Amino acid sequence: MGSGYSVKGSSLKSKLAFVESRFGNSELEKLEAQLKEEGFPTLFDSGWYPFDRFVRLLRIITDNHFSGNTSRLTEVGEYSAQESLGKTYRTFVNSKSFIGFLKNVDRLHHMLYNEGKSEIFIDDDENGCRIVQSGKSQIAEEDLQVALGFYCGAGRLHGIRNIQGRFTIKPDGADYILSWK
Repeated sequence: MGSGYSVKGSSLKSKLAFVESRFGNSELEKLEAQLKEEGFPTLFDSGWYPFDRFVRLLRIITDNHFSGNTSRLTEVGEYSAQESLGKTYRTFVNSKSFIGFLKNVDRLHHMLYNEGKSEIFIDDDENGCRIVQSGKSQIAEEDLQVALGFYCGAGRLHGIRNIQGRFTIKPDGADYILSWK
């Protein structure tokens, strides 16, 4: 892993898989050509890549497929939750409890990002939570939108159909508020 804020290659590759799944192989090929033209390295699941490259990938997806609307990146995050929690990180959903999943979010965060931490505060009625991310040297709305979609997608994988969320940006991270019934 290089110095600076980095993201695991599997996270970047899942965004390529989203483009292929949602928009087809020809759009994936266009995206890969654009990345190559911009000097992106070959992506490996186990590699670590600069956070700014991750954000650039998300911006390209936003511009090419969502008319610049970054809030649509929640769809990318939900796809990532379905794919990664259904395969590589499935041990995080074995408990069948969304609350149990949330309690392990910081462990999962450290598998995908080399900076920051996530603290979870569950509401007393267990129908919502606050996820506090802090300790990040860089913040990007694109990443926060993907994470919001990921959290909501994880809730749906745990059988919660009406989960909703929002986030607020703070100097070294973000606060996410999730609610469900």
